[in-house]
This record gives sequence, structure tokens and C-alpha cells, in this order.
Amino acid sequence: MKRFFTYMMLAGCLMLVALSSQAQFRPSDFSHKVLEGKINGRHRIKMLLNKRKRSKSVKNNLSGYYHYTRHRNYVILSKGTWKDNGSMLIEGGIRIKGKYIKTGAFSGRWNADQKKLIGTWTAAGGTKSFPFELDETYKSGRKEVEMQWMDETTMFGEKAPRGAAVSFLYPIVKGGAVAQTINDYIQSNILRNPQERAAKFIKNYLEDKKARGFGDNYGYYEEHLTTINTNDKNILTLEYNLNGFSGGAHGYYNSSFTSFDLRTGQIIKMKDVFIPGFEGPVKQLIAKQMRKDYGLKSDAPLTKLGLFKNECPLPKNFYFRPDGVAFFYNVYEIAPYVAGARTVVIPYKKLRRYIQRKSVAKKFFR
Repeated sequence: MKRFFTYMMLAGCLMLVALSSQAQFRPSDFSHKVLEGKINGRHRIKMLLNKRKRSKSVKNNLSGYYHYTRHRNYVILSKGTWKDNGSMLIEGGIRIKGKYIKTGAFSGRWNADQKKLIGTWTAAGGTKSFPFELDETYKSGRKEVEMQWMDETTMFGEKAPRGAAVSFLYPIVKGGAVAQTINDYIQSNILRNPQERAAKFIKNYLEDKKARGFGDNYGYYEEHLTTINTNDKNILTLEYNLNGFSGGAHGYYNSSFTSFDLRTGQIIKMKDVFIPGFEGPVKQLIAKQMRKDYGLKSDAPLTKLGLFKNECPLPKNFYFRPDGVAFFYNVYEIAPYVAGARTVVIPYKKLRRYIQRKSVAKKFFR
């Protein structure tokens, strides 16, 4: 406990330590980019990439998605690496009836001076390859973002205990009053004094360690990861993921999505997007799409998928994707822990009749 009180005495200066220390990671290890360009000089695409270095032993540090601007599609980008020399490699794939299918991969190099990604896209199986060229761009309707990182090392330095890791990844949005409104929300509603939260987590770890008598390598950890999920057409969506382990049978995780109108800085709620009385029809669309996603017959009970009830209530979280509105259910929200979190995407053409004419989301439905 003596060690913990030392941490608390340092709490007042932890922010300065976090900003000045680069003991584990560098600013270039984390980034958010919106890219736009063409494959084979013909097929125009938009791409969103989030770079996050996890550790020296974990190579994959890049994820995101892209879509062809002429199509309502959504290709997941995962298993990606972005090296210090600018070279990158990332896999693309889609989900059909709950199964992941690889579609291809991007291999290229980042030109920091020109803010351009150039390389080759190769189809799955190597059947065909085309050159691509993408420019980083934040034209009207998008915001540039700088990612920030804090962990137990940057906060506590050499005094950080072994066996407990706690970290915070979050964006700082650039550009005027709207950006400041979003940044204030992140500080007040997501970070919520990360220094005190880190100190509390470490305190609990030290108390458990003393009470249970386990060693330094037991592995308590907690990650608070806030990234950009959508950054286009005047909508910016924050995706906050909490995951950790602090003893017990299994770890814990939870996600939330908050979308902002980049014209005003206001949070976008369902009632701001849909017309009055949308609840019933949209719930029916979600249930129908969930059956389709998992290959169930139209009249099959949803309890076959592990849901608590044969219905889909409106979730707390939703966000906008190129291919539709995504409705996200956390664990325990509609099904037990073992069933995991679920995302149901309703295509825009099926929702168009329920959208308010003046909603900022209208551009996503065109």
C-alpha cells in the first residue's frame, strides 16, 4: 500500500509526465487517416485507417475499412501492419452469414511529404493485381485528428508495478469550435480523469495481489480505446472500447458509439435521424436482417441465435457505415456473454422512408 500512496502523491503531475514521456510508444505509433483515390486508375474508393501499435511482440497495428464510391459496400480492413519506413500491408474482407471471406490485400508505401499512399491491390488467391494511389484528404465534411496515448508507464514511470497495465487511447480533433466541443466531450464523458482511474485500478490490483498472494505476472489489465469510426459527410463517430481483466472467470468488454454533427458539434441521436413512430418498423427491420445474416428462416425464433427473447429492441448504440446504419448490441444487452456482441446493418434503401428530410444523415442515404 505504501507504493500506492506514492502514486497518489504524483497524481497532480501525471498529465505532464504523460505528455513528456515516450518510454514505450511514440506519437507516430498512433494515427487516424482518411484516404481517397483510385484502384487501377478507374475504381474510386474511400478508405479509413486507424493505426495503433500494441506492443513490440504484436505485429498487427492497422485496421479500418474501405468502399467503392459507386457501390453500397463495406470491406473490412484487418491484420494490417504499417512500419516505420512507411511500408504497409493490410487484408480486406467481407462477412456473409456470419463468416469472414477474404477479398484481397493492399500493399504499398506511405509518402509523408505528399501525404499519399501508393502500391498494389491484389485479389484473394492472387488472381489479379492492380495499382492504387490514395491521397489523405480532409475536405468539407471531415475533420483531421491527432491520436494521443497514455499508459501506466507514461503516468508512473519506473514506479509502475509489474502485473498491472492500464492505458488510454483517444483523439484530439482539429479545427475550430466544433472540434473543441467534441474534444470537451471526450475529456468529460470518456476519459473522465484518466490519472485517477489508473491509480484506482492499480490500487485494486495491489490489494488483490496482497489478499490472494499471486505473483507479478498474473496479468491485470484495462484498456480504454477511443478511435474514429466514421469521418465523412459532416458526421464524425467516436468508437469507445473498454476491455480488461481483473480476476474472475473471464475478462470484460464493452463498446459505445457517439456520432457528432460536424456542422454544429451536437450529438446525433436516433430521434434526430428518424421520423416520429420509427421504433416499431425499425425493430422489425433489425429482426429481419438478423435472421438473414445468420441464415435463419423468416419465421424462425431469434432465440435460436442465443437471444434472450424473440425480438430485437432498439439498441443504445448506432452509427453510420457506407452500406447502411449499424445497430450495435453489447454483451448482455440481448444475449448472454457467451453469445458476444452483435452488429446488425440495415441498408439505407430500406430505411429511407423513415429518415427526416433535414437530418444530417440524409447524405448517407443518397
